[in-house]
Amino acid sequence: MAEELVDDLRCVADAQFAWGVNRVVWHGKPFSTEEDPRRFYASVHLGDDGKLKKDFKSFNGYLETVSDNMSRGETYSRLAVYFPLEDQWMRDRLPEELRKPSSNFHWELQEVHMEEELLKYRPLWFSQAWLEELEYEKPFFRYRNRCFEAFLVDSEWMTLVSLRALARLRRQGAPVIFKRWPKEPGMTKHEEFQIRISEMQQQEQVELTSIRPILESGQPLDFWCRKEGEDYSLFIAHPRMRNLRYPLEYGYSEKVQALRVEARFYAKKGELPLVLDFHEKRSLVVRIGWREALGSEGRLQVL
Repeated sequence: MAEELVDDLRCVADAQFAWGVNRVVWHGKPFSTEEDPRRFYASVHLGDDGKLKKDFKSFNGYLETVSDNMSRGETYSRLAVYFPLEDQWMRDRLPEELRKPSSNFHWELQEVHMEEELLKYRPLWFSQAWLEELEYEKPFFRYRNRCFEAFLVDSEWMTLVSLRALARLRRQGAPVIFKRWPKEPGMTKHEEFQIRISEMQQQEQVELTSIRPILESGQPLDFWCRKEGEDYSLFIAHPRMRNLRYPLEYGYSEKVQALRVEARFYAKKGELPLVLDFHEKRSLVVRIGWREALGSEGRLQVL
């Protein structure tokens, strides 16, 4: 109580920036007692007698700078992944070790995760509600002002509505990749469901490995990429800020030590080797740009 560490808060914020959150608002929460109603318990204490007081300006300035940087341009991804909502509907309670005050069931959607092998593509979840607007204009999928190169499905269950939309795209030659063939949930089954499955099983399917990643390294990295013209901005969280869980261990930031990671960034105009030097308790913002005068050589700036 009143002993919070600003670097612990930074770990939480950075983990969110690396998954696309571009505005972080934080505050104390008054779990207080009648004897001393001004004291904060079991949360972040923002009183004048708190340890965080001296860090307010610098920490808020950091959040403002990163939020501004990650709001420019458009989110950049090469892969859409079908959100496995039906899978969560078909499951019940979370195992005891995953339960927390904010969730007890799979369908509360707090334990849905991307596979590690997909992270290098900076995949985006794509829900059923958007499928009717999804179009394929070779070689890209287009959804409003967004485009990506492949659509991955790794779901055990799927409604006929979703399957029908994906079958439409496959008939157009779109690279819709099924890691497994889904089943129809519910008591009412439709003959059309298996007809669509059989139809797609007869079609040639591209391999995910034919799609170039965005950022590749031997160390799994959580990152978010924005594109503005021919400039790219990446927020790359320190690898020790991955998979944080509530409640965060006090002093967790002490485990976030300096680390060097070699990576490679891929863009339409070329590729660029990166040496990512993570400082203690810190993440990275990397800006990469191509100019016609530079040809395929990139301009790299690390903030």
